[in-house]
Amino acid sequence: MKFKESEIIKYIQIANEKHKQGNLNQANEIYKKLIDQKIYTYELLISYGIFNRDINNLEIAKNLFIFSTRKYPFHLQDQFLESKFFKFFKGYNWTIFISFGNYGWV
Repeated sequence: MKFKESEIIKYIQIANEKHKQGNLNQANEIYKKLIDQKIYTYELLISYGIFNRDINNLEIAKNLFIFSTRKYPFHLQDQFLESKFFKFFKGYNWTIFISFGNYGWV
């Protein structure tokens, strides 16, 4: 099933609302449905990454953020979100890793 961009945005908004309401299983199902359809929009990757960070699925969140910066290297907002996210990983300077990763240096 192919989704239109407006439908994807609507599903992301619904998942965000479910997340804010505490309906984590419903939000996760919406995100999984989109990811299973191989939809990798910037907005979806960041939103799902933040969701996973908030529910303490840090490995999945980290992988989503890294994938988003490699797939969409010109989105500067990524790096600000990641610098906040990667503070959870003490002892690693992940922001530098991501910055170099954007240019294929890693």
